[in-house]
Amino acid sequence: GALSAQGQRVLLGHTLRHWARPPNRSNLWPGPVPEGEDPGSAEAAAEASLRRGLEAFVARGGGEGVSADPGAPEAVVEKLRWAVLGRQYDWAARTYLPEDAAPELPPELANLAFTVSSALPLPEGAEPRPFDAAI
Repeated sequence: GALSAQGQRVLLGHTLRHWARPPNRSNLWPGPVPEGEDPGSAEAAAEASLRRGLEAFVARGGGEGVSADPGAPEAVVEKLRWAVLGRQYDWAARTYLPEDAAPELPPELANLAFTVSSALPLPEGAEPRPFDAAI
């Protein structure tokens, strides 16, 4: 495989401990604002829920049975589908957020993406470009 089992575990650990958390956007943050609710309060509540859930999942050691209690904080991990790392894009406004809205793409992922793209057959004259974002 492209990554050893240990390499996969390291990337998963980084994802759960750092990369899936705000200010990196995900399907869980900032999230939709319920009708009649203050957007700032809704965003803060979504962030707190995501952070609590990821911390509880990591503290528990992850693994099977994470959704046994759908009300448990770590059950949020079952709902996490994607996170944007690096340059952030606001799909609703169809514009990039300021460059300082989130940390840069983690070097581990940028290097991995560059290595993989370098191994692909590219059209003549084409070269792999550095990566600045990933989903």
